[in-house]
Formats: sequence, structure tokens, C-alpha cells
Amino acid sequence: MDEGITRGIDVQLNNIDDTQLHSYISLIRSQSCPTCGDTSQQLNAALSGTVISIIIFIHYKKAFSIGCPACLKKTNQAATLKTALLGWWGLPWGLIRTPEALIKNIRTSKRLNTNEASDILVDFVRNNAGIIESIKNNDQSLQVMLTNVNNKQHYNK
Repeated sequence: MDEGITRGIDVQLNNIDDTQLHSYISLIRSQSCPTCGDTSQQLNAALSGTVISIIIFIHYKKAFSIGCPACLKKTNQAATLKTALLGWWGLPWGLIRTPEALIKNIRTSKRLNTNEASDILVDFVRNNAGIIESIKNNDQSLQVMLTNVNNKQHYNK
């Protein structure tokens, strides 16, 4: 079996200590942005909510994204705009879920320009430590992982 896979399994089966966790977080944050390719800023993660509703139909989606602050800001602004325009039109849940999503997105936008890793990025790294360990020496594989995370776009917590 490949040595990286073996290390990844070992990490996943054991609790990682704070030093390992911070090492993985630094590794992820130092990658180029999976959306725009920028390498000048550290990556972070954000969760944005989008609500679309029409009469009795309502769709509430939480999208998890990893990227540079500029790309995360664009993603969050798009979710906020779509929600503000299309979220209100369903009764009764459109009137309830739309303000929830807008408040969540406003809070998210305030945290995008911090130098600290977001709590959601820390959770992501902790939950994927085995995968990160197995591919940590391969920047191309790390980029594929980050791109796939952004393409998935759904997050349940």
C-alpha cells in the first residue's frame, strides 16, 4: 500500500494533536485559491446560505467554500443577492428562512478578512486530516481536493 495512504489511515484512526492540526491548516491555507488561482492571500473557508422560494416551494441551501478572501466575498455576495431577490416569495417559510440566510451571510462577510482560520475551516481540516496527510506532499492533489470541495457546494451541519 502507498506510504501516503498508510499515513492517512493512521492519522484518521488516531486523534490528531494541536501541532498536527495547525500544520494541516497552514498547508491548506498556503495553497493557491481553487477558484481564481491567487497565491498572494491565505485561503479560508466560509458557509453561505441561499434561499429561493415560490409560493409553496422553498429551497434553502448552505454552500461551503474554500478560497481566497476575494473569492469567498464574491460567493457570499452572490448568495446574499439571490436570497434578497428570490427568498421572500414563499409562504410561510420564505419569510422565515430568508432573514436567517441574510443574517448568516452578513455575519460571514464580517469574518472574511480576518487573518485567523475560520472555525469552519478548522472543522474541515480536522474531519479530513487523513486525506490531507495522505496527499500533503502533492500540491496537485491538494488542489484537486479543494476544487472538488467547492464543486460539491452543499454542507450539512
